[in-house]
Amino acid sequence: NQNYKGHGLSKGKEREQRASIRFKTTLMNTLMDVLRHRPGWVEVKDEGEWDFYWCDVSWLRENFDHTYMDEHVRISHFRNHYELTRKNYMVKNLKRFRKQLEREAGKLEAAKCDFFPKTFEMPCEYHLFVEEFRKNPGITWIMKPVARSQGKGIFLFRRLKDIMDWRKDTRSSDDQKDDIHVENYVAQRY
Repeated sequence: NQNYKGHGLSKGKEREQRASIRFKTTLMNTLMDVLRHRPGWVEVKDEGEWDFYWCDVSWLRENFDHTYMDEHVRISHFRNHYELTRKNYMVKNLKRFRKQLEREAGKLEAAKCDFFPKTFEMPCEYHLFVEEFRKNPGITWIMKPVARSQGKGIFLFRRLKDIMDWRKDTRSSDDQKDDIHVENYVAQRY
């Protein structure tokens, strides 16, 4: 690998000429194996210069605001990543964008933001959801936990009673009868 210092080239030119991508990761899983076997990717063991760091969220919280990173480096997360990765926040941001677009460019332009289904955050928007649910009988709906992934906790339903049955089953199966914590979900047309 070439070192950035002493070549008389700009960093951009040096990166173009460098044949490998220096990566760092602390994760010991399939990702590590994939990166190690990628042609042109070289693992950096120490805190030295890296081009790409597949970090975990805890590293991001502890270091991101206090670490200088060259313009060319990339990490696997970004500040406030949960604004896109949590389903309720993503919908909130999409709705906010649509309203801003309507104010700045008009209703016709905002109408182009119809690529995501009508979504309700549960339990706080339950009454709005019920109103929409009753306007469209026979429609299949999907419930998704806002902070889970890989299909965990998702279910389909056609009746309001299914939500209550599900909630009852979840509480009794998890032995959470005394726990007052309610997990947030999003409900969408399926």
